[in-house]
Amino acid sequence: MLTIGIVVTTLAYIGGASFSSISGKSSFGGNSVAVLDVQGEIGDVSARATYDHNWTMHTINELIDDSSNKGIVIRVNSPGGSVYTSDELYEELMKYKSETKRPVYFYFQDQAASGGYYIAMAGDKIYANRNTWTGSIGVKTGTLYDVRGLLDKLGIKTNTITSGRNKAMGSMTTELTDEQREILQSLIDEAYNQFVRIVAKGRNMSESRVREIADGRVYSASQAKELGLIDGVCNEEDFFKTVRTFKGMKDVSFDYMEPEKEERVYDLLQQFIQSKSSSGKAAEYQKLIELSEDGNKFTVMYLADIKK
Repeated sequence: MLTIGIVVTTLAYIGGASFSSISGKSSFGGNSVAVLDVQGEIGDVSARATYDHNWTMHTINELIDDSSNKGIVIRVNSPGGSVYTSDELYEELMKYKSETKRPVYFYFQDQAASGGYYIAMAGDKIYANRNTWTGSIGVKTGTLYDVRGLLDKLGIKTNTITSGRNKAMGSMTTELTDEQREILQSLIDEAYNQFVRIVAKGRNMSESRVREIADGRVYSASQAKELGLIDGVCNEEDFFKTVRTFKGMKDVSFDYMEPEKEERVYDLLQQFIQSKSSSGKAAEYQKLIELSEDGNKFTVMYLADIKK
């Protein structure tokens, strides 16, 4: 994740994560294929996260040394996420494949867009539900706001002291220059070119062909299949039946794994909001949580704006 001049306030977990062993639901024993879910935005642990990046990375790493493990299935329902975490997960899956020579299979549920598609380039096979939206091969950033007019209206003056003419680049109280736009665009273009190379490698396409279809749009499952972005379209039950037809997969069991749930500050605040819903101030409390979680970000993301 590329972050420039940011102050971020994050609501933390209560308690720490323990990684002494693979945690969560599992029925290891015999030849098994681990089933992991990537649900929600792909990012570091945050107050509102449904995807636990640290747990997922750790679990994949531990599966490398598990002799009973014969592969991984990743079920994706995600609009994408940060460039950093999407690529980190992709690299961890590629490491798993390289060190174990075991396969990784992907199944796309409601949505597997942008970073959600990026991570699937580590897959040996990719299948999707017929109602899936996928693709969105492109890069975006967080919105940069210019609040100088508002501050003038309110009679508020600001002073920023920097060294280096581009140090305040992206500040809400400083005009973005043409040079700075070019600098930021170069970061976006670099991340886009990386995305193109990853897709070309993962789907055995030329980079020029990938660029033809990588204009940021989402594709339906049937469109993605026609373009060669996925291997098949089926429901989830048939997907698991298909996996068992692959080499070495006939007699495997599927072990559904998920992180243990921990009570978080965010969850406690949500409970507080619900208790105040009758007071008419629930919306104000909710906005406070969102502001404290999001902060003011300039993040380079493999993230689809259009979500199902």
